[in-house]
Amino acid sequence: MGLEVNQLYLHPPTIKTGTYTGNGAATQAITGVGFQPTALFTFKLVDGSNHGGFVKTTAMGEYARQIYMNGRYKTDHIISFDADGFTVGDCTGFTDMCNENGVNYAYIALKDI
Repeated sequence: MGLEVNQLYLHPPTIKTGTYTGNGAATQAITGVGFQPTALFTFKLVDGSNHGGFVKTTAMGEYARQIYMNGRYKTDHIISFDADGFTVGDCTGFTDMCNENGVNYAYIALKDI
């Protein structure tokens, strides 16, 4: 990024972690993040541990990238970055990956400085 330590001190990056529960719908808005993310990591939680997930940045357009399984690019997983959070899809073909009904997921949202 080419930032000096003084710049990071004056303008620290914005980071928010949280969880959400899938609802099984075609889309689900996750709100309460407090900002519009520019990068996002999501992880499926099983017994408190993560089981892979997805990463998306604003530069990736409609795609999110799997963090495992050869890092495939997928659509319909992380749909959009919204003013107060993000929207996940039903993960066509991988229904348990980001919005399975009753399943808990964790996220790390970041905003550029």
